[in-house]
Amino acid sequence: MATTRIMAIIEKTEFSACKVAGLPLTDRLVKGFIAAGMTEIYVIGEIKGDREVVANEKAVTIHDVRNQEDIPHEGRTVFHIRDNIVLRDSLLSQVATDQGIGAFRSPEGKLLFTIGRLPERETLPDVVLSHDDFTLCSTLQDVREADRRLFSWLYKSTDGIVTVKIDRPLSRIFSRYFARFDMTPAFYTYVNGVQSLLMLWFFLHGGDNALFLGCMMYQVVAVFDCVDGEIARAKFQQSTAGARLDTGIDMLSNILFMGGLSYALWDIHGDSYVALGSYLLLLALFGIMMMITLLYFGPKGGSFDVLSLVIREKLLASERLTSVFTAVNYIMKRDFFALVFAILGMTGHALLIPYSLLGGLIVWNLAILLNARSILDYRYN
Repeated sequence: MATTRIMAIIEKTEFSACKVAGLPLTDRLVKGFIAAGMTEIYVIGEIKGDREVVANEKAVTIHDVRNQEDIPHEGRTVFHIRDNIVLRDSLLSQVATDQGIGAFRSPEGKLLFTIGRLPERETLPDVVLSHDDFTLCSTLQDVREADRRLFSWLYKSTDGIVTVKIDRPLSRIFSRYFARFDMTPAFYTYVNGVQSLLMLWFFLHGGDNALFLGCMMYQVVAVFDCVDGEIARAKFQQSTAGARLDTGIDMLSNILFMGGLSYALWDIHGDSYVALGSYLLLLALFGIMMMITLLYFGPKGGSFDVLSLVIREKLLASERLTSVFTAVNYIMKRDFFALVFAILGMTGHALLIPYSLLGGLIVWNLAILLNARSILDYRYN
């Protein structure tokens, strides 16, 4: 994200030390401003001296001052806010980037923050925000509500319908609890890798219940896969290395599922599933290697979601085709087929899974081949 020339001033309140998603309210605003591209940030309150703060791999020097008079703000556009306000990150980024002036208020008319020159604060035009975009912390109960609402904001534009309706409501229970601990998002990515190995163990050693337990565990892995990303976004710890690790563990869990499922089906139903399982693994590995290569030589990283992004860009001119692609994309996402496969495996219909996988992998590989040039040319905003 590009930097902005707006200066940020944060006033401490009696709620400064209260934590939302494991971060004190002051630190949360500081990191939010850094993530939004601001490089001049002052905190009015206790003097600690200049200090470096990192948010989403960006480091900025923060200036702690005693009074507003100690801040060189003359002639500058200032984002002025008290630290007992928790803003939706997308709103913070939007207003910081737009650089429009105004006195931003709640629907009830309470002043939340201002953007403009400090001497002109009383004459700035009013801008009314939706209750969905902020939480004003006036009590400890408000702080707890801010924590709950923050995690409800942590969705991704590429989320599938099952993720939105089922996986994230479940994963947020874990994310809210784990966010209070000083553990990196990568720790939870590795935990999900261990759960993927447990899924494989169920397929290999589950006996008569192998298909039931393995397919059930695949859905558990799909739900817990949301946790690392939610914590990374909640605590401003997103990184390129973390995204790569998450993608790698996702692909590993998919490969382990296909291999474990094929073994369990062979163990129960015979040799025909050895060949089918081999085809699945080869198609999956071929698609993964193509995507890794294209990401390396194209946008220099990112997730496999880039495939759906480039296809959607091609179809923007046609509303009907975009709607068709959206529907197809929903059923091709891991969140959807993990849930379907869990249901099939737990209801005694696991024999349908490898054939569904075969069709899906063929479509996925064809989509990669047809859009390879677009992926190579794609650049993230």
